[in-house]
Amino acid sequence: MERRRCRCRRPPRAPRAASPGNRAAPDAENYRLNHDNPSMQTPGEEALVERARRGDPDAFETLVLAYQSLAFRTAFLIAGDAADAEEAAQDGFVKAHRALGRFRSGEPFRPWLLTIVANEARNRRRTRGRRAALALRAAAVPDVPGEDPEEAALATERRQRLLTAVERLRDDDRDVLACR
Repeated sequence: MERRRCRCRRPPRAPRAASPGNRAAPDAENYRLNHDNPSMQTPGEEALVERARRGDPDAFETLVLAYQSLAFRTAFLIAGDAADAEEAAQDGFVKAHRALGRFRSGEPFRPWLLTIVANEARNRRRTRGRRAALALRAAAVPDVPGEDPEEAALATERRQRLLTAVERLRDDDRDVLACR
């Protein structure tokens, strides 16, 4: 059986030329994850985290590029849906960036980041489950004895239009309606 090597272990490629639409992070191509001991911080990672904490956007971009595929895979295993996993990974990076001030220096960055991403993925999975349950409850047609079949059909049609309108709402607005 042929064993495929991890993309991270290939020799670094030549850096892409920076252009207005394509800003290449300076260290991203030379930065590789330590898959042998994931809890250990690689040399240079600590410096990148410190630079990112001081507000260097290129340093955080380098960390994002180094961990984006791992963050997506982690989120996908938890959320089970590619779209939710992509959003969870993205939100995880945003939350990690905002929380860099609370990151403890000297601690490994990878488990800290992946914990944030995993929590985001769990939240999305729970939200998806609640939405599905809400849709099933809302779509259920109450059995009213003696109800006119025409009236029942009209009620079902109104209920379907309402559900369609609710689906078009933003998540926050939908949550408000769900809690009522």
